[in-house]
Amino acid sequence: MVVSILEWVSVTNVLVVGLISLLAVWLWNHYNSLKVLEKMGFPGPKPSLLVGNTMQLNKKGFQYAITDWTKEYGKIFGIYFPTSPTVVISDPDLLREVMVKKFHAFPNRVPQELINFEPWSNDLLRLKDDHWKHVRGQLSPTFSSGKLKKMMPIIEGIVKNLDDHVNKLAQSGEEVELKALCRNFTLDVIAGAAFGLDVNSLRDPDNQFNTNVKNMFTSNFWILPLLVVFPKLGPLLHRLFGF
Repeated sequence: MVVSILEWVSVTNVLVVGLISLLAVWLWNHYNSLKVLEKMGFPGPKPSLLVGNTMQLNKKGFQYAITDWTKEYGKIFGIYFPTSPTVVISDPDLLREVMVKKFHAFPNRVPQELINFEPWSNDLLRLKDDHWKHVRGQLSPTFSSGKLKKMMPIIEGIVKNLDDHVNKLAQSGEEVELKALCRNFTLDVIAGAAFGLDVNSLRDPDNQFNTNVKNMFTSNFWILPLLVVFPKLGPLLHRLFGF
């Protein structure tokens, strides 16, 4: 019995020491990865160890944070988003150089490890090289002037619904949650123009289309912070929880 207890304690100690060692190695490598931009000479806000500059961006708002940092660090600076080194450029000449003249050298967006699994990995924001070019070519005709003109009657009808809805609210003196109102209007436009659906979320905010969209962004919401810190867990969490 004593031998068995000692063996159990020994195994437990080995596991604990092993886990602590792995955590220490991960933290050290992670810490060094957050020094990449500094070593390359890019100024920028100090990142936190686990989430880079993500919390600062969320707290201030992306637009306001980038504007403030541009004033503080100049038109070229570095941030970690979430923990990937990212260079932010506000200089028009350099932007033209990167996005037009040298587009062949910068055709791909930043890899998105957070949701690197199907079907999310197959949208235009994540496709690369020739695959991106092929899909973009397939989608471009959807936004031709002729197709957009055909969408206008649908959008005008939804705008009329919005106008009627706001007038009723004004006459009743009811308080309005502006964020929800704008979200429902946007979803109606997407449902009508992209899917040919007349869901009228302004009148019926609990319709199936609206409910499914809400669930897509709110179900298993606790997973997002975990993915920010451990992005490579994305495929595993997807298989376990199906988000």
